[in-house]
Amino acid sequence: MARIGQRIIRFGVPGQADLTGILPDGRRLEIEVKSPTGRQTAEQRSFQQMIERFNGVYILARSIHDVRQQLAAHGLRL
Repeated sequence: MARIGQRIIRFGVPGQADLTGILPDGRRLEIEVKSPTGRQTAEQRSFQQMIERFNGVYILARSIHDVRQQLAAHGLRL
């Protein structure tokens, strides 16, 4: 969401992760960034399930260590 003057512009889909990209093998990468106590919304969990159903990589990250660990679990490196 962005604000331009008095107008609010929305983009993306409900629950979409904070960071998105394409991995070298063509799969989609989604990273949801949370604080140590942050929780996913129902929309975010639904989005995660959709990405994983289509063989994408979804990472719930509370630190860069989480990102590196999850990428390594998928055979990838940062």
